[in-house]
Amino acid sequence: MDLVTAAQLARAQADIEALQAVVDAEGYILDGKINPAAQMLETLVKRATALTRVLQVHAIATVGRSNDTGDAARLERQARQQPDDDLIPRLRIAK
Repeated sequence: MDLVTAAQLARAQADIEALQAVVDAEGYILDGKINPAAQMLETLVKRATALTRVLQVHAIATVGRSNDTGDAARLERQARQQPDDDLIPRLRIAK
């Protein structure tokens, strides 16, 4: 189901780009009224936003919580300070 949702999001993004080009060329207002392409563009942007929520495409889902990132950095620093372990291959720099 995520693949179908991702495909719908990709299609919406492509349509957004195409409609944005139309609005850029024709203008937001036509004959004193909002350009129908601009209205469709706003609808597609809302749809794309909803689809990203369904897919959980946001910072927490893709990067993680900032606390987790800080913990990961701390653990990496600690691992570098540990003495060499023969089971973990490391790059040895000749002195």
